[in-house]
Amino acid sequence: MLSTIEKAITERIVKTALQSGLLVGAYADDSADIEPSDDLAKILDSAFSYDCVDLILESKINGNIGFIALNYFNDGTEIISDYSVSLEPFINNLSFKKLTIDL
Repeated sequence: MLSTIEKAITERIVKTALQSGLLVGAYADDSADIEPSDDLAKILDSAFSYDCVDLILESKINGNIGFIALNYFNDGTEIISDYSVSLEPFINNLSFKKLTIDL
């Protein structure tokens, strides 16, 4: 079962990507669970269905721009286990220091 912080971090990533005009796909076990989409509910449902998931971020124009690997076996804020170097500016703009969690 995912913790509140894990859900909040995942939601922040997906919502920020969608608000930036990107599509997000969820891949687990080396296959697509959901192809890149802008459907927040489907993306989160898919991401929360696995212990480890790769979120694929895609430009609507240029295609794949990178991935963010989430490992829910890690604790709290350490769920981001890897990401594409091309997403460094995106990761830096997530502002986790300002993350508000409704308990």
